[in-house]
Amino acid sequence: MSAIGILSKGWVGDLPVQLGRRFCALGQQVSFGPGEIVYSAGEEANSLYGCLGGTLRLSFAGENGALRFVHLMGPGMWTGDFAFLSNQPRAFELRTSEAARLLRIDRGAVLRLAHDHPET
Repeated sequence: MSAIGILSKGWVGDLPVQLGRRFCALGQQVSFGPGEIVYSAGEEANSLYGCLGGTLRLSFAGENGALRFVHLMGPGMWTGDFAFLSNQPRAFELRTSEAARLLRIDRGAVLRLAHDHPET
């Protein structure tokens, strides 16, 4: 199944079809092995991620820095969007539970899409 097919299960499926395709076309597929950190709490949020395959663990970093597991994610789910859109440091760590394939979309590409297609 294509990236747009998998990721249209989430909010991308609510977009007009052509816009959803354009949006997903901005991304680059990246792979991670089991237990790898995709992003850490406190990092600048330059990218957002859509899960194409595998399982991811999302953990919140509390005031003392201790991580607390909050959500298990799978194909079709997106992550990193709150920090990405708010331009705030990440409050969560994302780590793979098993090998995972993700679609990474960089901030600059999203800003160019918004500039070129203001209706977005």
